[in-house]
Amino acid sequence: MRTCGPSGRGCKGVRGNSAIRIFAIDAGHALDFRMLGTLKEAFQESRLPIKVDVLDLHTVSPEFRRLIDAQRVAVA
Repeated sequence: MRTCGPSGRGCKGVRGNSAIRIFAIDAGHALDFRMLGTLKEAFQESRLPIKVDVLDLHTVSPEFRRLIDAQRVAVA
């Protein structure tokens, strides 16, 4: 996995419910459905006090990718 990070509602300059985050993943290639499902399930079952939507950056439009990239915070 190369980069990933939170963005979306509740992040810099985006209005909406601050308890929702988009975890955008750039693995250098499109994730297969099994891996994406595993990640989504792990976040759903977590005890995080926020809702997390998992997004594969290789499946979004270039316009949406630019919006995410402008707010992205890299996590290790």
